Amino acid sequence: MKKRILILGMVLALVAALAVPIVALAGNTGTTTVSGTQASVIEVTAPTTISFGAFSIGVNSGQSATNGTVACNGTTWSVTAKDLKVSDAGLMTSGANKLAGKLQISSQESSGYAAADTGITYESNPTTIPFYVKQNVAASDKAGAYTITITFTGVIDL
Repeated sequence: MKKRILILGMVLALVAALAVPIVALAGNTGTTTVSGTQASVIEVTAPTTISFGAFSIGVNSGQSATNGTVACNGTTWSVTAKDLKVSDAGLMTSGANKLAGKLQISSQESSGYAAADTGITYESNPTTIPFYVKQNVAASDKAGAYTITITFTGVIDL
């Protein structure tokens, strides 16, 4: 009988040992590393569309009703505003017709104007993009609905 009790005790001890979770038997010494990378991001919203309405002969000026904006997690950035056309760069066109003078653009109402194909640059501050335009219309310019597209391109300086 003692022998049976001894064997039964050993079987119960073995069952108890097998019931212990394996993690506890292996120990708890592992580590986990969690990492991530935040890329530099710039988000540019262009100023609102500008309409001159009906041109008059001479200098016509206008401005966007709403400034564009820049959101950036970098410390320094720049935004360039420029006409990117290859042919007739800087000129407002209506089909095959083009105005004689290049559109002038600026970030300030009274100064700093440059030809649209040369472009202007906004740097790091402010985070708003004011936009002003001037277009000289000559008496010899043909009638038409003229347009030009200015592209605002943001760059983060790393």
